[in-house]
Amino acid sequence: MTLSDVSLPSNNPYRGGARVGDGTAFDDDELFEAEESRSSLRKIIRNLQSELAEKAQVVEEQQDLIQTLQSDVQGLKKTATKRRKRATAVPVNKSEKSLEAAAKKFTVMNHFYIADPERFLKTPLSEAWTEKSRFDSEENRLEGLVRELDALLSDDLKEERIQSAERWAAVFEQAQQDERHSMTHRIRTSSSTAIFGSEIASELEARHRSKSILLQQKLGFNAEKGSYERVPPVLR
Repeated sequence: MTLSDVSLPSNNPYRGGARVGDGTAFDDDELFEAEESRSSLRKIIRNLQSELAEKAQVVEEQQDLIQTLQSDVQGLKKTATKRRKRATAVPVNKSEKSLEAAAKKFTVMNHFYIADPERFLKTPLSEAWTEKSRFDSEENRLEGLVRELDALLSDDLKEERIQSAERWAAVFEQAQQDERHSMTHRIRTSSSTAIFGSEIASELEARHRSKSILLQQKLGFNAEKGSYERVPPVLR
């Protein structure tokens, strides 16, 4: 018998299984089951992470929707306020209709904008006032404008102006706003070429304005900041 024919015991501690640090042995079936368990746990973790990501996306979308709805609500509130304000400014009698007509004429011929219509309409006339002293003080300047408005009113409306100032202020303010809008619209549509030049005027149509690079440049629009220059290039 040779040495090779003799079976010697193996010195490999992992034969037929495996051992952990404390020497506990695991056979192949136990190792397979442990690996399957680890694989299942990893799959469960991945599924949980995926579900959490989906839920986070849903939460973000809902937050965006909430912000959009809040913005819409604010817009509706502003619109409702404007409509209520406009409703109170609608002339309801002959005197107010006459005032509205006078206010529109006053806007075109005398003064484009009155900051405080109620104070303006309540301004009394002074016998000491003269045209030469018109710009000596704010009160004299305001009285000068009131005298110009009175020139457009009938005698009975002149007497009613101070007593009805609180109600008439809304009518006067809305009439000025309507006339300013009408004036600027007419100027923009009929004289845009003369004011801005033919190159820019062609870009002022509603379907071109939002996409016009030329118009943005002329108006000094900064795309990164989302703002305009205080004095745009078109006015320099």
